[in-house]
Amino acid sequence: MLHRVLEEQMRFVQGVLSSRVVRRDKEEELRKWKDSDLIKAVLGPRRSGKSFLTILTLGEEAAYINFDDERLLKWEIDEILEAAFDVYGNVSYVILDEVHNLENWPLILERLRRRGLNLFITGSNSKLLEKELSSRLTGRIKTVELLPFNYREFLRAKEEGPSLKSFTRFLETSGYPEVVVKGYDLEYVEELIKMAVSTDVIARHRIRDVKTLRALAAFLYYHAGKPISLRNLAEEAGVSVHTVKRYVSLLEEGYTLFSLKSYSRKAKKRLGLPSKYYPPDHGIANVYGAGKGQVLENVVFLALKGIWDGEMYYVREQDYEVDFFLVRGEKKIAIQVSYKLERDNVRRELKALERVKRFGARTLLLSLYNETDVEAVPVWEFLSKPEAYIS
Repeated sequence: MLHRVLEEQMRFVQGVLSSRVVRRDKEEELRKWKDSDLIKAVLGPRRSGKSFLTILTLGEEAAYINFDDERLLKWEIDEILEAAFDVYGNVSYVILDEVHNLENWPLILERLRRRGLNLFITGSNSKLLEKELSSRLTGRIKTVELLPFNYREFLRAKEEGPSLKSFTRFLETSGYPEVVVKGYDLEYVEELIKMAVSTDVIARHRIRDVKTLRALAAFLYYHAGKPISLRNLAEEAGVSVHTVKRYVSLLEEGYTLFSLKSYSRKAKKRLGLPSKYYPPDHGIANVYGAGKGQVLENVVFLALKGIWDGEMYYVREQDYEVDFFLVRGEKKIAIQVSYKLERDNVRRELKALERVKRFGARTLLLSLYNETDVEAVPVWEFLSKPEAYIS
């Protein structure tokens, strides 16, 4: 039985290796670390391509074991590994997919690492993994975060160059690989996020008030990119601030939501300011009816999250707001995103960027459509090579 399960999983690996390959931006980073003695962890939302990335990086040199298959959980890890080497042969690497489904998995990983196994793990539970990895495996792990396709990866998949036309198609659909490569529609995205919330939040944490948690998630997806305080969320949901804080934390833990805090020079002050929330794929914002400007901001947020190695905030003062504020040491970059620049809003956007310069920030104005003579970078151009603008 054990061998049969692993043989099924090997056929999945063979299917991945024989499929049309879309190279991911994170592959180079993962490949750079593949022969180190560190445990390599690929984390991200469900169906973002973590297994594909890891398998394609290692090829036929790896044994793949997926612990999302409940049939494996009845065996001890040593039995599973022995059977895996029977099935895959004398391979150099071991991939443990969704490893957090194993009881006492941090202790197991450390034991296997000490045995000399070159381990790659994947997971779709961010906070649990971060907490456990930092406390049990400090200094012995390299983490790579993988999100759904960004615009550059979308272009790679479609074999196209950057343009307003191609970006508009990306903006109106989704970055999930099955949507981009296989042509799945937004109904698939809706089912996928509902499944992720059910599996990685509700079931994992045994949430009793399922209706409230689902309503809260839907509310945040609809208001993607809007500053919202926990108190206002609590009033909207009809529950306590404590409950809302816990539910939001669990949604983030399950990679079904990201938050962005407001910038203040005083770190303590940031804790009491409203946060902005974004789903892990802009297609989710589309599904839940967010406005076009919100969806565009969601795309830019995810792209920045994928490449920026410093801190990221937004800035909100009494009379202005700047969408993104990047901080790394003394370096600060303020980015304003506008769906359409026109006479009615251009002055407001420029004023906000001018005001934020007092923090010592370099400013960047992005727009999808520009009906003014103000110089702005087309969003699709920025997203095709973001490093050129923020490096």
